[in-house]
Amino acid sequence: MFAFPYSLFCRPKFAAVLFATSAFCGPNDFASFSSSPIFAVLPRSAVFAQEEAPEWDALLERRDGWLAADGIYSIELGRDVADDPAVKVDATSPTSPVSLQTLFIFSDTFGGSTRNDGRDFGERTMTNHSFAVLTGTAPEAEKIDFFWRRDAKNGEFTPIKEIRKDAQRKKTNENNQETQNSEARQGSEEKQARLAAVLTTLNALFADDGAAPTAEKPERLAPRNPLGVDRWLQDGVVWRGRVWLSAILVGAAWKPERIDAVSIGLDADGSPDFDDVRIDETAPLSFKTETAQVVFGAAINDDADDGFLYVFGYLDRFDVGSRKDLVVARAPRESFGDFSTWRYFDGRGWSPNVADAARPEAALVERVSTEFSVSKIPSGANAGRYLLVYTPGVIGNEIAFRVGDAPVGPFGPETVFYRSTVPREFERGVRCYNAKAHPTFGDDEKILVSYNVNRLGTLARRPAEYRPRFVWLRYSTIDAATSEQAARSTR
Repeated sequence: MFAFPYSLFCRPKFAAVLFATSAFCGPNDFASFSSSPIFAVLPRSAVFAQEEAPEWDALLERRDGWLAADGIYSIELGRDVADDPAVKVDATSPTSPVSLQTLFIFSDTFGGSTRNDGRDFGERTMTNHSFAVLTGTAPEAEKIDFFWRRDAKNGEFTPIKEIRKDAQRKKTNENNQETQNSEARQGSEEKQARLAAVLTTLNALFADDGAAPTAEKPERLAPRNPLGVDRWLQDGVVWRGRVWLSAILVGAAWKPERIDAVSIGLDADGSPDFDDVRIDETAPLSFKTETAQVVFGAAINDDADDGFLYVFGYLDRFDVGSRKDLVVARAPRESFGDFSTWRYFDGRGWSPNVADAARPEAALVERVSTEFSVSKIPSGANAGRYLLVYTPGVIGNEIAFRVGDAPVGPFGPETVFYRSTVPREFERGVRCYNAKAHPTFGDDEKILVSYNVNRLGTLARRPAEYRPRFVWLRYSTIDAATSEQAARSTR
């Protein structure tokens, strides 16, 4: 989301409002591995298979309307996970590569106009989330429509291409904001002054979206947001003809107040109907103790062949510097929408109580990110195994993977396969975070991986500082890494 002070950047969905505490992360987010209560520390290896995907970067380079965002997830709209994953479709099916539609989910989003040939922001406003629909599997600009805000005049939701310079947009004084940020120092009083200054700017950016949230009243009505509420969005699937995803409401002390289950209807042509939104505020997707909070929905695996859908999350360990550890729940495909059938891994087995997943022994992997992916490998020596892709410690220039025998592991050693150089393109302060794979976009040789980019300490100064970047991960790279790991373990 915005580029905020370090303590803000390790949140599940970096904030649409400013947080002045280290609620989502702590000093150990950059620390090295420590021992896991259920898995021994495994050796870390590096491959550095640097293979950018500039054609995908270019897909998000826009000069008007939707400009920049983070939190990118992707959902195949024509694939209903209530069906058996082994069922194949022919080339004339709506899910064939040519006609397939994919819904992209973004979190905090800048929209408006640009200047200087698209390099700088012009007039801009923000929403807490946005969407895009891409037809086909190629990154072609003419085949993607963005949905980032509701029309301010009539309340109808329209694609970005139909929303241009809106008279309702509020100007922000970027020069004054940058001056305030540059003058902010590290002392506690200076930090608070800087946070207050950015919050003032955010209130202007979210003008007409209702009152800003407070500790006493954490929820804000956000009529311009596509879903009509103030939420940061997580992963999703299509189940029983509706898009299902989870959404974070941030509350008092800047921790997730709850995780809602959101479903969006689909029109006859398969596109999302943002006037048909249901929000379940009672979903058992989070639980907090004095030492930890478990948050589910950060990733969903829908291609297991055992009849279950696996919903992953992270255990935020307040007692270990707010380290994020991997946890998992599962539900039968046919009853995925019925939370009474969900079971949560507690370190020994599957419990019906989400609170049991908040135990340290429930963690599968230590020090993951707050967004990641778990997908089945389709080919090569590891075909049929499961690929975990993430940013170690939430923030950093490295992207890593692990390979597991099943959706719940055990997962092998961490392998770093990519190191971003994007921060070098900007002034000091730009960072990378929350990498994940997108199985829809790839083939038997490679899979597309995204990571987010943002500026720490202030708002993004230009659109390019706040757009996801893409790279390719080849399955041959994974095979080489696991082969070397196996060889090393026998020495």
